[in-house]
Amino acid sequence: MLAVILSTYPTRAGARKAAGLAIEKRLAGCVLTIPVGSVYRWNPAINPSGYYGARGKVQNKKEVLAVFKTTKERAKQLMKFIGGHHPYKVPFVAAVPLGQVSRRYQEWIKKEVR
Repeated sequence: MLAVILSTYPTRAGARKAAGLAIEKRLAGCVLTIPVGSVYRWNPAINPSGYYGARGKVQNKKEVLAVFKTTKERAKQLMKFIGGHHPYKVPFVAAVPLGQVSRRYQEWIKKEVR
């Protein structure tokens, strides 16, 4: 069975760097990087630096969503890797198991991810 791990990054370069490292380490077989917008309230208790914007105000920021494609067996290891190499102090990292994926694609990902 396959899974995707989702995480957002502040820049495309950061997302692509994480993608390259994950593929190099064979934690992911493929990673999509997609420009997105995020709306959130900056919480100074969780995010003490000013990097996230003005204290207590609703933020509307550009980010890049990285979609890491991996196996169910490697999902936890990949999540730990992403969390340990992420520029955010409190990164979004989520695993989504995939129920149905074409057989040929599954076989390819399994060969790439060891």
